[in-house]
Amino acid sequence: MITVRRAQERVSRSHDGQNPSRMVDFVGPGATNGFHGLAYLDEQSLHSGHPVSHRPDDASEVLLYVRDGTVTLQDGSTAITLPAGSVLRAAAGRSADIDARNTPPHSTAHLFRIGLMPSALSLHMDLTWTWFSIASRQQTLRAVASWDGRSGALRLSHNAVVYSAVLRSGRHVMHPIGHDRGVWIHVIAGKGRLGGLELSTGDGAGLVHEPVISFTPSEETEVLVIDLPRLPDERP
Repeated sequence: MITVRRAQERVSRSHDGQNPSRMVDFVGPGATNGFHGLAYLDEQSLHSGHPVSHRPDDASEVLLYVRDGTVTLQDGSTAITLPAGSVLRAAAGRSADIDARNTPPHSTAHLFRIGLMPSALSLHMDLTWTWFSIASRQQTLRAVASWDGRSGALRLSHNAVVYSAVLRSGRHVMHPIGHDRGVWIHVIAGKGRLGGLELSTGDGAGLVHEPVISFTPSEETEVLVIDLPRLPDERP
């Protein structure tokens, strides 16, 4: 089963009347508060000089992916500078103390925030981050966060794997889906075909009870693919 969520179905809002930063809510269908273990996937444009505080929510941990620009995170007395390609992991409650600010003057940063629901796995929730080059994500699904820290990915407490890929036109990618797993694909930029469906920038789709995810871009395209355990009531 494939469920599609189009970009125009998302909700756009500002954090407050004076902050020009824009956040787009993105919650996949398939569960009450998201898509299985995925609580949300937010997209945000952050303008220089306008900090944004990340507040607590229903997720247990949060991933920030800096797609464009440079972001400075102020975590108490510690400042962390994240260039494009950085992925940061934090506990959802702790993220309330982190202010994100776009560092270069007169510029805009583009970030994505992935919230994962509470998991049975246990992991110390220190703030961790790493950087992934475009080259390491070209023409392949590169794990950037996972429960087992595979291939240098950030360690998650949730039984999930988050992949990033930057694909040229016609570069077909496939990812097997376990019988007890579901997969969400989100098109960050570009367009391509997911089976018989065409997905464009901002579109996403959730797959359950499918053997594989098969995606072919028709232009240079960047995607996130999130592999998650299915909810108990989704088991065949």
